[in-house]
Parts: sequence; structure tokens; C-alpha cells
Amino acid sequence: MEGPKSWTELKKAAGLTDGGLQKVLKEMIRLKITEEILVKKDTGLKEKKYLITQSAKEERIYEKAKNLKESLDKVSSE
Repeated sequence: MEGPKSWTELKKAAGLTDGGLQKVLKEMIRLKITEEILVKKDTGLKEKKYLITQSAKEERIYEKAKNLKESLDKVSSE
């Protein structure tokens, strides 16, 4: 939620393989939950990063997903 994230940052945080992350990001971009942006690095080169869209923030998509995960975790532990 806090600013754009690189491929490596997302992969580590999500615990996904490259292929898994690619599938998830492709779907999130299609659904307009996430967008790709280019960020200029200190070296002058640009790096692709991913950012939650403003509309997804307004819909509180992160909180909804977190609540859903917690509910699924409860169901699976019972």
C-alpha cells in the first residue's frame, strides 16, 4: 500500500515464483487494481514498479483482501 514496489519486492512479500507473480499481476492490471509505472533511479535509468490504483484504494481493496484471507484461514483451521 505504501508506494510503488519492484518485481523483487512483490515476489518476496508474496512468496510467489516468477510465474506465479506474473499471473497475479497480469490479472490485477486487467482488473485495474494495479498499474505499472516507470520510476527513475539514482543512476538515471528507469525501473518498472507496480502501484495500487487510486480506484482500488478508494474501494479499500487491500482491507477487503486481508479480511477475506483471515476468514479463509479460520475456516481452514476448523
